[in-house]
Amino acid sequence: MKNIALPFHPLYARKKKAGPPPRQTIVNRDARKKEGDSANPFQRGTSRGAKMVMDLKDYIPDTQIIARQNVTAKGAWPVAIDYGYSSVKGFSPNKAFKYPNCAAKVKDDTMIGEPKKSDITLRDASGTWVVGEQAAALLADSGSINYEEDLFGRNRYFSPVFKAIIEAGIALGLKRNGVGGPGAGTRVSLQTGLPPRFREADSAVLRAALSGNYSFDMRAGFTPYEHYEFTIRPEDISIMDQPMGSLISCVTGTDGNTVRSQVGLLREKTLVFDPGFKTLDIFNIAAGIIEGTPQTYDNLGMLEVFTRAAEDIRKQYGTVLTVPQLQFAIRRGSVSVGDWRLGQTHDVPLDNIMEKTCRSVCMDAVSKMMASYDGLQNHDNLVITGGTGSVWLPIIADYFKNMRSIHIISANRNDQSLPNVFSNARGYYYFAVNRLRKEAKG
Repeated sequence: MKNIALPFHPLYARKKKAGPPPRQTIVNRDARKKEGDSANPFQRGTSRGAKMVMDLKDYIPDTQIIARQNVTAKGAWPVAIDYGYSSVKGFSPNKAFKYPNCAAKVKDDTMIGEPKKSDITLRDASGTWVVGEQAAALLADSGSINYEEDLFGRNRYFSPVFKAIIEAGIALGLKRNGVGGPGAGTRVSLQTGLPPRFREADSAVLRAALSGNYSFDMRAGFTPYEHYEFTIRPEDISIMDQPMGSLISCVTGTDGNTVRSQVGLLREKTLVFDPGFKTLDIFNIAAGIIEGTPQTYDNLGMLEVFTRAAEDIRKQYGTVLTVPQLQFAIRRGSVSVGDWRLGQTHDVPLDNIMEKTCRSVCMDAVSKMMASYDGLQNHDNLVITGGTGSVWLPIIADYFKNMRSIHIISANRNDQSLPNVFSNARGYYYFAVNRLRKEAKG
C-alpha cells in the first residue's frame, strides 16, 4: 500500500497534539431541522432521515455569485476552480460562485432580449459563447455540442468548449465587486484539482491547457461586457486531489486557520466520500496521511441517477430523453409523455422517479464503499461532500443510524452559510492562500 504525505497546510505542521474532536453528527445548512421538528432529521439513531427532503431543483446545477470577503495572501490573487462534471465552483478573495458546466457557441445576431441574472456571455478569439444555464437550455433543445466528449471526456482540455468554460470561471474569480478586486498587474494564482485516479496522468496536460495568455470579454448577469487580459504561468497553477479540498475545508475556519478542536479528524481513521456528477471519489485518511491509493469509481454519481431515470421513463412511457433533456424536464418538475403526433400527451411528475433512482445509485455507491473498506469497521469518521453528497445525505445518515462507531460529518460544517457543493473549492482556496503565505515568507 502506498502512503502519500499530505500537502502543506498549517494543520499538518502543528506540533502540539490536540485532543479528539467532539463526537457529533451533522447539523448544517444541508440538514437543518424544520420549524416545529423535535429533532434533527439526520440525527443518528432516528429513521426520519430515510425520507428524501431535497427539492427537485436540488438535482440541477444553477448559477450563484455570492459576494463575500475571504482571507487572502499578499502579492497574488488566488482563484480556486473546482471543475466538476455538472458544475464549476469557484472561490476568490471577494466571492464564491458556481454555474453549470456547459457552453454553447452562438451568433451575436441570434441573441435577443435583455440578459438575465444567471446569464454569462463570453467573447474570445473563437467567437461568442453563452456559458452556464443558458447554454444548458440550448443543449437540451438542440444538442449543440458533443455532450459526452466535450464535457466529460479526458481529452477535453484543449477543446474550445473547455476553454470557454474555464475562461468564464477565472473571469468570475477576478471580477470586481463591492468587496473589492485585484489591482492592475496582480499575479493570478490558480488552484484546482483532479479525481485521484487521473491526477498523476492528467496534471501536466491540464497545466498546459490552463497556462498562457488570456484575452477576452465577458458579461455576467446585468453588467456590461468587461475586458480581461492576463497571463497565467505554469508555476502559478497548483493541482491537487479533488477530495483533499473537502478534507481541508472540513478542518479550516473562516479565518483560513485550522480549527484546533478538529485536528483529531486527521489523526483518526477518516473516509472522505465525494460523489460527483460522473464519478465517486473516496479518500482514506489514517494517522495524518493518505492511506493507500485514493479510489475513483465511474458511474456512481448524479449522471448515473439521470441515466437510470431516463431509462425508467423510456420503459414506462416510451419517451426517450437525453440527459440534458431530462435535466430541462426536472426544472419544470414533470416530463411530457405520449404521442405528440396525435396530439395526445400528458405530464408525468418526476418526484417519485428521481427519488427512486437517486436512492438506488446512492445505495450502490454505499455498497461499493462498504465492500472496499471492510464495512468501515475500523473507521471513526465519514465526511460527506459535494452537491450530490448533499442530495444523498439523508439516505446515508439513515443507513448508518445504528452504527454508533461512525460519525457522519458534512464537509461544510465550518461555514454553513455555503452549501456543501462549495466544499472542494473552499478547501482549494484556503490551501492556496496558505501556500502563497508560506512562499511570501521564503
